[in-house]
Amino acid sequence: MGIGNRGLGIEKYSRTYFDLIEAFKQPDCAVCRLIDDAVYQYIDIFIYENITNVARRQEIREARLFCSLHTTKFMSGYGRLISLATLEQDVLNDVLRSASRVLANPLPKHWRVTGFLRGASRALRRVIRPTRNCTLCDYEQSMERVMLGTLIQFIDEPDIRASFEGSAGLCMPHYYMGLGMSGRHERIITVQQAVMTRVKADIDEYVRKRNPLYRDQDMNEDEAAAPTRAAKLISGRIVHSDGRW
Repeated sequence: MGIGNRGLGIEKYSRTYFDLIEAFKQPDCAVCRLIDDAVYQYIDIFIYENITNVARRQEIREARLFCSLHTTKFMSGYGRLISLATLEQDVLNDVLRSASRVLANPLPKHWRVTGFLRGASRALRRVIRPTRNCTLCDYEQSMERVMLGTLIQFIDEPDIRASFEGSAGLCMPHYYMGLGMSGRHERIITVQQAVMTRVKADIDEYVRKRNPLYRDQDMNEDEAAAPTRAAKLISGRIVHSDGRW
């Protein structure tokens, strides 16, 4: 079932509308750029408003902190790092308490040692395993839906249409996600085809000119940057650990 934009609270000329127009003027996928900014803002709000919130801390314990990508976003700045350390305490305390209960169980007389160890390993895996998603991944996906929903809903507005048509388009993960949302996709498809065709042409020239037979031919700026541009276009800014695009 496609992801709709109903119930997202999207209003004409919202902040997201104008943020997209500005982000389309920058290199690479505008949604990736805005998501990155939104996640950092969310982290800082969490640090100053929710670090002592019992329910939020419980969610993070159940998720076993954050995914590797979002954990690294806490690594810059003293305030983020001390907050991360506080959350790490929670997770490690919870895991160690639960693991101690597993390991403290007496060895049943009728079990072989190897049988006990296999049972303990399974129990410890259950202790370590997250029981909910990374909360920042959940937030990120909700913001992706709002941003892509805004683009789809207002794609025929002159300002956003012009900015999108002059942009680097969407990365393929966000293009894929947008095509699964309700609305008209014709203009987005047209722009994306043009973007991918341009990047493909530059990649072709990059590969050709890296061949020793053509090393006397200089690359232009777009050709020299083609591998990095193509990586961001194809993969987005990250690879999600759960395999989603």
